Amino acid sequence: MDSLVPKRENTSTEAGARVVNALLAELDGAGDRGEVYVIGTSNRPDMIDPAVLRPGRLDKLLFVDMPTEDERVDILRTIYRNGIGGSDKAADAVMEGTEQEATAAGGPDVIETVARDPRCKGFSGADLYGLYKNALDACVLRYEGGDPSLSRADWEAALEQTKPSVPNPESYRKLAAKLHHQR
Repeated sequence: MDSLVPKRENTSTEAGARVVNALLAELDGAGDRGEVYVIGTSNRPDMIDPAVLRPGRLDKLLFVDMPTEDERVDILRTIYRNGIGGSDKAADAVMEGTEQEATAAGGPDVIETVARDPRCKGFSGADLYGLYKNALDACVLRYEGGDPSLSRADWEAALEQTKPSVPNPESYRKLAAKLHHQR
């Protein structure tokens, strides 16, 4: 939303101002259309034109923080399961904790161990996906006709390489508190 409807004083073109005005007109008429819901997302709600955030338009703000440790476990499990195919025996073993089939994946608790690693603190869902992709890359580099499954070493290499994409999540929390207080 911050790129679609920036504050008009920050809009350097007449075309940009027209986009903001057009969206405002559409939002004003959205209630007359029955069950129409408009949802916008932004990493920078402070950059959105205040007229868009007035009551009757997009007046409800919801702050989504970085995932907690438990949420990181769930997110990484989902990424892992979807990435290798939900019916794969190794994925099922990792998810359910059965040891025999999970050996190839580095053990039944590898996903949880990785997600709870302190180096994952501050990781977003996208960062966790990047971590998974980096582990796959490490696996491909290591693979030479042997076992192509992710190992603990692959995850370790990925943890060394992957960094949080949001350098200062606390600034977003402060911004959310400020915007909530202004309402």
